[in-house]
Amino acid sequence: MPGALAATAGVAENSSKDWVVFTGKLPSVLKKKIKMASAESGMKQQEILAEALSQWLQKNGR
Repeated sequence: MPGALAATAGVAENSSKDWVVFTGKLPSVLKKKIKMASAESGMKQQEILAEALSQWLQKNGR
């Protein structure tokens, strides 16, 4: 199912050329939750963040 979620997030699965490096800070509690979600779902942390950010941008008209 990770592929379907990546597609939903507007990113191409297994296409590293479409990814760029982004460095940002997160609260430590959120980082721990993303790490646990990644382990449980089999998705990469960057895929989870990309999906969440894409949903937020869409919800807020961007």
